[in-house]
Amino acid sequence: IQPNMATMLCFITTDADIERNLLQEALSEIVEVTFNMISIDGDMSTNDMVVVMANGEAHNKKITEKNGDYDKFYAALKEVCTGIAQHIAADGEGATKFLTINVSGAKTFADAKKIAMSVAKSPLVKTAFFGEDPNWGRVICAVGYAEVPMVPEKTVVKFGGGQTVASAMTTHTLFIIAQDLTNMRVIAKIDEADIGGVKEGQRVMFTVDTYPDDTFEGAVTQVRQQATTESNVVTYEVVISAPNESLKLKPGLTANVTIYTMEMHDILSVPAKALRFAPNELLLQDDEKIQDCEGPTKVWVQEGKVFKAIPIQVGRTNGTYTEVLSGIKEGTEIITEFVMPEEEVEEAPTNPFMPGRNRNNNRQGAGAAGQGRPGAGAAGAGAGAGAGRPGTGAAGGGRPMGGGR
Repeated sequence: IQPNMATMLCFITTDADIERNLLQEALSEIVEVTFNMISIDGDMSTNDMVVVMANGEAHNKKITEKNGDYDKFYAALKEVCTGIAQHIAADGEGATKFLTINVSGAKTFADAKKIAMSVAKSPLVKTAFFGEDPNWGRVICAVGYAEVPMVPEKTVVKFGGGQTVASAMTTHTLFIIAQDLTNMRVIAKIDEADIGGVKEGQRVMFTVDTYPDDTFEGAVTQVRQQATTESNVVTYEVVISAPNESLKLKPGLTANVTIYTMEMHDILSVPAKALRFAPNELLLQDDEKIQDCEGPTKVWVQEGKVFKAIPIQVGRTNGTYTEVLSGIKEGTEIITEFVMPEEEVEEAPTNPFMPGRNRNNNRQGAGAAGQGRPGAGAAGAGAGAGAGRPGTGAAGGGRPMGGGR
């Protein structure tokens, strides 16, 4: 993927109202410093295109000249193109490292680009970074054969933007290979069964074996599309940003990652099993009745001798608790299950050569023989579990609900 753009079709849309020639000029300039600046394998693209379509639906004052509005639009378009270009490079087939090469002090932009591309395409430089070996000699070598005049005695190489590894005399920085150790990346391998719930921006908590008592935070910044199969297990790589101001995190550490794929706060929720409950007529006493209702989702309450169904509208669920959008209020007592009363069972003589019986088979649970009673739980703000006895469940407003992988 190089030179010039990548094997891609890029479509960018905007509702800004801007004059066509200005839009074309802005796009051409930005493509030159974004899509035309990436390299992965060094092979030329077979087909590529970048298109910007503006429909003017923002109804802004039409941009017809290079003014403050044009500068704002230009900056926004450049940010979008830069982000897409970086994603293409980071998502390259088999890519494990992402490098940014900055060149300064060159006479022209063309000279600076030649130097940067010479370093970026160098197989020896790539193998050095894959092995996490900052071999500055290979970098200098790549600069030397870039066919741009240079003065070795006035050349400075820096890794990570700070540590000078090769210099002579006092001079300007020629280029920097950026690697900010205060903002690390975690590459997590996510199973194909879970990758569908992972999105950019989701909160991440992780630990490393080196510091077992510390918990680190981060956020998902990229979900890579390239699948990896190992021992018939398909996984996808997820890139996680990891602030590292303490510098405890080091390249190569193994992280145990939890990605919060769903978080909800200050909601009314009920135990998910309450939505699966339905009263069994065989377990009712003679004077008890069932009053059902229409609706795809319902919960049951007990009003005296009547078991009454209430239709509700539900939202998201984490499998244990389900969000309630309407139908009941906080504090409503709902039924989650019938609980069978425990009865003493006389021990029968047993044959030591026969398999034993489970004494608890008829103790509790819907569908067991005997007379059963409903278990109820109160819905309350911030409530977690129910009343603490078998068969109870609670609907809680204000209870955070989350799911993790």
